[in-house]
Amino acid sequence: VIHVELKSSKVKLHQAVEQIQAYSDFGIFRHGLFSLIQIFVAMNPEDMCYFANPGFGIKFNKDYIFKWADADNIPQTHWKYIAETFLSIPMAHQMIGYYTVADKGDNTMKVLRSYQYYAADRIARKVEKVNQMHWDGNDIYGGFIEHTTGSGKTLTSFKAAQLIAKRKLADKVVFLVDRIELGNQSQEEYANFTDASIDIHDTDNTDALIGKLKSPEEDGEILIVTSIQKMSRVKLDDGVNAHDIELIQAKRIVFIIDEAHRDVFGEMLRNIKETF
Repeated sequence: VIHVELKSSKVKLHQAVEQIQAYSDFGIFRHGLFSLIQIFVAMNPEDMCYFANPGFGIKFNKDYIFKWADADNIPQTHWKYIAETFLSIPMAHQMIGYYTVADKGDNTMKVLRSYQYYAADRIARKVEKVNQMHWDGNDIYGGFIEHTTGSGKTLTSFKAAQLIAKRKLADKVVFLVDRIELGNQSQEEYANFTDASIDIHDTDNTDALIGKLKSPEEDGEILIVTSIQKMSRVKLDDGVNAHDIELIQAKRIVFIIDEAHRDVFGEMLRNIKETF
């Protein structure tokens, strides 16, 4: 499932990429064992790049060809480092199983950049650590993941949410956005990324949100996309009784907040913290 095009030091990396493209144009990756390939790696002893298999007849997009970096975002492309990390077992299995996405929006396979991998992995590990301790009390803190515009934060947040949901590290994962248009956009992007194993649910109003928050997990309503405005009104709504609040508070709920630089200040977030 990973094809490595290995060249000598004298051969430039782009020539390895061009050779993979030629193989693809010839249809080599359409049949037999080669049809299972999801990630390509082009490398020589000093340098490497990797990218997802976009499918037969599709020209490789340079924007989706990445270099690997370590957790400090320092590029690491020497063959020995790549062999010990990126291509090692179980990491190679994880890159295929957890960190590729079949995007239904443009019918293209995508693989995460290294910084997206570290971000999603650390978020999931943080939640796993909470599971090993407790979910009660007021001393459970989250964290921040910084992304620049166009660096793939929606895909990063989705992967983190998916890892948490699939590993059953939480009962509900709530993706909070700060306005309706963003919620519609995020819900659509999430729907393009997800597979049949996880349902994504939008919320028309606060009543619908409360229903999804308190619903049993076997109903499949694990991943919820909603606005910070609706979430902040949960406890303030007259129709909410104490029993509903107790049902929701008893669940393990993870919040992933989009555009956090705008959303983590003020009364709405205070209401959410006091409610949950």
